[in-house]
Amino acid sequence: IMEEIIIFKIPRKIILNANISYHYHQKGQRAKKLRELAFNQLNEIEHCKFNNFNVNISIYPPTKRRFDPPNLYPTVKHLIDGMTDANYWDDDDWKHLHIMSFQAGGDISHEKDIFVFEIIITERTGD
Repeated sequence: IMEEIIIFKIPRKIILNANISYHYHQKGQRAKKLRELAFNQLNEIEHCKFNNFNVNISIYPPTKRRFDPPNLYPTVKHLIDGMTDANYWDDDDWKHLHIMSFQAGGDISHEKDIFVFEIIITERTGD
């Protein structure tokens, strides 16, 4: 089974959380930074190209405070878009990306104000 693990270290100041209302300008700036961060990190490295795949996201927060991993989907959405720009797949629509799951990564990231997103991409077989 084709699988790849990507680690993104995201500063708190550009995180997007579904439970927080952002001014549209601020939200747009954060979205752009997240997409660019993913593209810049991945564009120059050799990687698999996925066609039908699942994505599992483990999130390691910078503190031990309670958090709800799926609330960080707005952050992940823009990372995934940056991965599309970096040619990890043709598209992240429903015909290609079948399942996206979220979980807490366990321990904290151990870096001040840095969230660590571990994204595991797995190619689906037999579909």
